Amino acid sequence: MRYRLKFMLVALLTMITGLLTFGATPATAQGALALDVTIESATIQPKTGEVTLVGTVTCAQPSDVEIWGELSQNIGRKTIVTGFFGFFTYCAGPDGTDFSATVTPYANRFTPGTATLLGYASARSCDDVGCLYEDIQLDMIVRLTYGP
Repeated sequence: MRYRLKFMLVALLTMITGLLTFGATPATAQGALALDVTIESATIQPKTGEVTLVGTVTCAQPSDVEIWGELSQNIGRKTIVTGFFGFFTYCAGPDGTDFSATVTPYANRFTPGTATLLGYASARSCDDVGCLYEDIQLDMIVRLTYGP
């Protein structure tokens, strides 16, 4: 009987805590941060085959942003060149923040032409009241060109 009462008390407290936590979480509209990522250029380093992505991240209010993804390119019928990237940056607001990321291929080298960029960007902006979060999926075709 004692264990049953203890179990019921723990279950009740857990449920109340869950309700209180849920009630204290601020409701946020999806897309409240208006997070957006654009790629302006994708330059291949001829000696290494690495690609430098240069772009801009914009948001409605200052936010910490994490961007990560995969760049892949089909060369011919059988060869696929793939490399991953990931980094943290700070989005200053609607005017945007420039970024640069290096993509190192696992095998072979990237060549001039088109490549597919798939990834995610995640933003977080907190103040005294709470935090806003937004995640977006990146799915774009980028044109790779040789750089200096």
